[in-house]
Amino acid sequence: MVKRVQCVLKQLFIATCVVIVPALAHSTTTTSFQDGVFPTSSYSGTRDTYLASSAPSTNYGPTTTTLWVDGDGGTLALLRWKNLTIPAGSTVLSATITLNVTNPTTGTYNLYALKRDWWEDQSNWNSYGPGFNWEIPGAKGTLDRGTTVVGTVTAPATGQRTITLNAAGIALVQSWVDSPSTNNGLIIGNPTVTDGMAFGSKEAPTALNRPKLTVTYGSPSLNFNFSLTNGGSKSVTRGASVSNTISATLVSGTARAVSFSAAGLPTGATASFSSRRVCLLVPPVSPSPPRPQRPPASTPSR
Repeated sequence: MVKRVQCVLKQLFIATCVVIVPALAHSTTTTSFQDGVFPTSSYSGTRDTYLASSAPSTNYGPTTTTLWVDGDGGTLALLRWKNLTIPAGSTVLSATITLNVTNPTTGTYNLYALKRDWWEDQSNWNSYGPGFNWEIPGAKGTLDRGTTVVGTVTAPATGQRTITLNAAGIALVQSWVDSPSTNNGLIIGNPTVTDGMAFGSKEAPTALNRPKLTVTYGSPSLNFNFSLTNGGSKSVTRGASVSNTISATLVSGTARAVSFSAAGLPTGATASFSSRRVCLLVPPVSPSPPRPQRPPASTPSR
């Protein structure tokens, strides 16, 4: 990271002080969230259910071991991972979701952000909680879900399928880290797909077959910003020196050491730094060599 501040101003030149922040080794962490497995066997933050138009008042959350999505059958799956133990201020770099598919599909299903704070044990086709109806049944309203696809899943065979979230999906997970109360999870569905898909829920008997969220993030120490101020413009004559004070103030992130250098100096000038002070030394003007004398004009002979 490099920042510049004008620190010396004269009639002849402007000197620029350059502040250089040494790069840190790229420190990242990858952690997963899966009931009974990650990040520890005591994690139990997953919430899931599915909505079925064929049973509009039925809730499937706390009992079913299988979640379904089916376009022509009017079935959608809801997923959420709560209590994400990712440090505040971290930067989400990538995120994936792993499902254990038990009924494959020839279609592609889309993932969208959910906007409602839904109850796992109360949600159904008509409502997301007791006395709280979806704007449109099946969580199809713009107040119910986002309109941007954050990832897609294709599952032509049974077994583990990993969904890589796109840039919008990464931003969504980032919002969960920055503001956990906004974490309403995801909804999976596609009304144009006529081939249903099923996968293991958080109640699946084998813990490794439960839905898993994996997040790679940069530690808060990678996020660093600062501002620069100086003591105002200074003038100096040739053969003299002048000093100024530069302050680098932490704006956000973890404090780090910085170093200073100078650029834009006139030929022969030097700069030195002591703590937060910069001293510029401008050499005197070299005397000009004497101009050669022209010989007197000769008088022509007569």
